[in-house]
Amino acid sequence: MACWGAVVSRRKNHGRAIAVGELADRALRSVVPAYRLRVLRVQLGWVDALPASLRDIAAPVAFDGDTLLLHVLDNQWLHELTYLRADILARLRRACPQTQIGGLRLRVGELPAPPPPARADPTVRLPALAAQPSSSTLDAIAAIEDAGLRHAIATARQALTRIGRDS
Repeated sequence: MACWGAVVSRRKNHGRAIAVGELADRALRSVVPAYRLRVLRVQLGWVDALPASLRDIAAPVAFDGDTLLLHVLDNQWLHELTYLRADILARLRRACPQTQIGGLRLRVGELPAPPPPARADPTVRLPALAAQPSSSTLDAIAAIEDAGLRHAIATARQALTRIGRDS
């Protein structure tokens, strides 16, 4: 109960767990502009949505409103991909529904470097973390000035501890 003149601080997530993915998404959105995230999501979906033969000759580079701009290697491929435009658009819409791609525009241009793989290698095992963090880890977390970031890192550390026990 609040006393006269006392300020009561209420944490928005007090008492409920927040998924690490949601925390990471929030942190990413606070740093990376929305238009760049939208293109990045399509670039990551591009890898799964289209065959390797198309991935080597074209790549998504930007949005103009809801129209996705694809850079194509040369004029010959531009002509060929014009016939495949509807199929490419349908595949991208299925792979990346959250990006809301309205149309597709093709243009000859430089292909960006492909993004890193979206999925981790399933054969790689995460190192098991001790249930109780070391004093240096606790000191490092405590030294973080931003309370939200400090809480996110501590929560992620706890989640990784649980993953290490479950695997």
